[in-house]
This record gives sequence, structure tokens and C-alpha cells, in this order.
Amino acid sequence: MNCSPPRVARHIENQFSPEIRQRFSPSPVGTPKDLHHDELIADVQTELNRDLRAAPAMSALASQLGVSSRTLIRRFKSATGVSIGQYLQQRRLDEAQALLRRTNLSITEVGAAVGLNDASHFSRMFREQTGLTPSAFRTAVRDKSFAANARPL
Repeated sequence: MNCSPPRVARHIENQFSPEIRQRFSPSPVGTPKDLHHDELIADVQTELNRDLRAAPAMSALASQLGVSSRTLIRRFKSATGVSIGQYLQQRRLDEAQALLRRTNLSITEVGAAVGLNDASHFSRMFREQTGLTPSAFRTAVRDKSFAANARPL
């Protein structure tokens, strides 16, 4: 292989081109990067993500967005394929996974931080989604992280 500087530069550009071309748009902390393109749906997602601990009342959310509750529920389900409640539950469990990975909060504290104050209900929902209890999930991801960072002797 010819290792001339222009050829090496083209090779590197080809390797990183997709990443470089992606539009950089930082998302606010705690919100998913995949907000829906429909402004109403994106507004609902933003409101739900604002505080996962306290879901707004559907009527209040609909009123704030200038639509009826029925319209809001129907449009959200049509656009995302899930109900508002299912979306909120998924976001809570996603955030719980992130907290279990990066914090030492107790399982009860993690549940409370995402609006699931009943520890047994939180554990049951978490296990249904991941196949692991919250503590087993934490152990697994930390063991995997530790193993990836370990140096051979």
C-alpha cells in the first residue's frame, strides 16, 4: 500500500466521514436525542422529559399545547406507535439504566429519581424490560466496564 500523505488523509477521511457529516446538535441533559419531527409530538416529549418524576396531567398538557386530550392522545400514538404512558415508562426505565450505570444511588433512590417510588413495582418493571433486576443490571454493566478497562498482567 502506498502511504503517501494525501492517500493516508483520504483513507482517514473515508473512515471518519459519516461521523464528521452528522449534524451536531446537543440535546438538553436528560432528554432523548430523537425528538419527533412533528412539533406537537416533540413538545409533548419535551414536557414529559422535563421531570420524569412528575408526569403532567393529560388535560393540563393538552391545554398547554392548545389541543384536546383526545387529539393529543390520538396524535401521539399515531406518530410514535406507543401511548403517552408507554413512552413515559420507557423514558423512566432508560433513565434508570443510566443512573444505575453511573451512580451509586440505592435501587430505591434510582426508582424515586425517575418517578417510580414503589421499589417492588420499579424492580418488576425494570426486570420485565431488561430481563435483570436493577441490582443485577448494575453488577453486570459494572463488571463489563471493569473487564473492558482491565489490563493484562
